[in-house]
Amino acid sequence: MLGRKKMRSCVGREKDRTNFYSERRRVAEQENMSETVQQIKEQVMNLARRPTTLAPDDSDGESDDDDYVEPTP
Repeated sequence: MLGRKKMRSCVGREKDRTNFYSERRRVAEQENMSETVQQIKEQVMNLARRPTTLAPDDSDGESDDDDYVEPTP
């Protein structure tokens, strides 16, 4: 009976150790995701600060109809 009790105790400790490492892995992955999300937010904000480019002025004095290509039949 004593041997069996010790065996259960070892199994319990091994399970606790596994849970500890699983929790550490989960926390590390969560921190990594938080860093990734922060980097993406910064990139989006940087894009939002960039000046936009405008289309060039239509300076040929012709009608706008000649600025488009007719679709192929």
